[in-house]
Amino acid sequence: MPTNQDELRNAMNDVVRTTEPLSAATVLHAGQRYRTRRRLLAGTGAAAAVLAVVVGIGVLNLGKAPENTAGSSDAAAQLRQSVEALQDGNYTFTRTGADLVRDIAKGAVHLPDGSLFEYAGGMSIMRAQGAAYLLYGGPGKAQMAQLKKVALPTLPRAQRQKWEEAFAALLDGGWVRTDEKRLTAASAVEDQSSLDYVGRFPSAQQPDVTGADALVNAVRTADRSGDVITGTLDGTEVDGSLGLLGPIAAGFYGPDAKAMSYRAVLDGHGRLIELTVKPATLASAPPTPTEPQPPLVIKISQYDQTAAPTAPSTTTTLNDTAYDLLARDID
Repeated sequence: MPTNQDELRNAMNDVVRTTEPLSAATVLHAGQRYRTRRRLLAGTGAAAAVLAVVVGIGVLNLGKAPENTAGSSDAAAQLRQSVEALQDGNYTFTRTGADLVRDIAKGAVHLPDGSLFEYAGGMSIMRAQGAAYLLYGGPGKAQMAQLKKVALPTLPRAQRQKWEEAFAALLDGGWVRTDEKRLTAASAVEDQSSLDYVGRFPSAQQPDVTGADALVNAVRTADRSGDVITGTLDGTEVDGSLGLLGPIAAGFYGPDAKAMSYRAVLDGHGRLIELTVKPATLASAPPTPTEPQPPLVIKISQYDQTAAPTAPSTTTTLNDTAYDLLARDID
């Protein structure tokens, strides 16, 4: 930790007191489920001005499964087989409606050469040619710029250079090279990190980062009609750290959390190309009215045809201070 942590914290408090909250339009994509989760976990009280709360819109009615369906055991087996192609580590996907704001506008995986994730909030992460890169963005960027304006004048002159370098690397709008382990550690700071919606990188051991495999493993009923499989899954069996379905294990959702409706679509090769999961209902009404939570929708394409990302031509590397900034919640 930098020795001037108190100065930074005081500057952040000034930002909270002097900065207007971001508009709903600005934080719609990047603030939905994570802000909802924080309100649920907190139970009471309003968030600070820089933590603008926006809730997802719309809800998908999955409807009943067609009467003319394949046998449940066959359909379940076919659904499990549909995600096996993800283990090859070459696919493109999108994800919306995820908890912890882990919505992905585009994800491209080409193992072992690399991967690229463009988050709906405006931030991008890449691994290419053995290195990890960050393109910082999203609603937190405006607050980061305000923090720079407030914090720098309060720091001792001897300390300013490293902070100026850190702010420049994050705010100048280009890719920066990072230490993958430190980036992951910064994103793991519970309820604090500016990178709290960054997921893990795919690997040979865990090539599927869409979340589809984890959801399919939780399926309890399945019926097939044509290329569509419908049924229910047990949301309590899905790893909460994946940030897919919300804090189900914490008891915020009712009994239907163990029987969440889903709809899966397969392509002509039996591979999963779309998975929609209807959200569970809350066990009790939230303290303030909210819009319905949207469904989780994962779409997968370009199996075995996804190109490896090209490493950006940057010489900028994050310094120690930049990682500390990223571990602070200012969005």
